[in-house]
Amino acid sequence: MVREAETAAGSKFYEISGLPDLESTNDEDLPQLYRETVAAGWVEADGSWLLKKFRDEYHGSKSHFTDRTGYEAAVNGRSIPVAGFPPPDENAQRLATRGLTFARRALETLPREAPPVTAYISVSRAVYDDSVMEGNVTFCADHENEPPYTTDLDSFQAGVAAIRSAPRAIGPDGGPTA
Repeated sequence: MVREAETAAGSKFYEISGLPDLESTNDEDLPQLYRETVAAGWVEADGSWLLKKFRDEYHGSKSHFTDRTGYEAAVNGRSIPVAGFPPPDENAQRLATRGLTFARRALETLPREAPPVTAYISVSRAVYDDSVMEGNVTFCADHENEPPYTTDLDSFQAGVAAIRSAPRAIGPDGGPTA
């Protein structure tokens, strides 16, 4: 039996985004960058689970991070494109939906051997200009002996939601099923 992905959101996410739940998706609104990223899939590199396209475009050094979670958050993190969106008060919902859609589609392409991965989607007013809405998405895997990216979705100034990949079905030999 395959279970659904787990979802959660801080109260600010609902307040800022205006979404009633975390089920909103719109594949037609997914930008080309996100479509290409999902199509390229994931890669495991020294215990870190990275979106291949984002890893190939990343120019930082893994040595600057104290753990895999921080490295994954940096490599896998991107802003949510807002080009062509209406004024800020009307686009928060669309921005959140775009982030949720990308997160769900990317998690659906995780290889079976990957550990659980959580997508974090944030939406807020820009620090530099209250009239501008911005959003971000990043992904971090569960790592033994490392704390998660966050345990309190309400601890951020932004509204934050999380989607954790569905657990993989395990076969009788202890490995993932086909």
